[in-house]
Amino acid sequence: SATRPFSSRIFQILRRSGRPLPASEHKSSTRARAIGSGEHAIQVMSDIDDTVKSSGGAKIADVYLGGIDTRYPRGDFYPGVFQFGAELSKAGLQSDTSAVPLAILTARAKEFKFALEIKPTHKICSNYRKRGENGWGVGSVLYGSVREWIFQEMMAERKFQNFEILRQENEREGKKIRGYVFIGDTGLYDRQAGEMMCESYPDQMLA
Repeated sequence: SATRPFSSRIFQILRRSGRPLPASEHKSSTRARAIGSGEHAIQVMSDIDDTVKSSGGAKIADVYLGGIDTRYPRGDFYPGVFQFGAELSKAGLQSDTSAVPLAILTARAKEFKFALEIKPTHKICSNYRKRGENGWGVGSVLYGSVREWIFQEMMAERKFQNFEILRQENEREGKKIRGYVFIGDTGLYDRQAGEMMCESYPDQMLA
């Protein structure tokens, strides 16, 4: 709907934005404000359900299947979401430097990948590719497990662990990462996951 801008559907962790920061956090705040330019890219990480597309608030036995948003029909993509990810990934890059593929951190259970896997042919991946340049699109996809669906308060810890796995992958592959940006929603523990990332890696998290 035109009355519900995409900006109201995303959650960006700008550490205590608008409030005084402790001295130990000034460096991280400066990095978040000054994305700048250069040859190092931004690693954008995104949740899927209720961040890229609406879950519709579907539940089984009072357990949410993917999120809590009932304002959009289940499966609808949020306006501008793919362009937003593409623009963030190339922000401040030199013209001769390629953007790092977007990473997906999802709570979708790996045990159900036969039905829920986000393959390169998935609509999410193809839509990101359409907005990217030079073959940019979705790279790593890191899943949750059935355990987090049963004990949903563990979703934040799982996403934080997947973030650490992604960091290790980037280091092994020698990727030049300027910093990380996590995009999520306020429904199922993305806020807590983002706070864990910022608290553990204040010099690497941009937002």
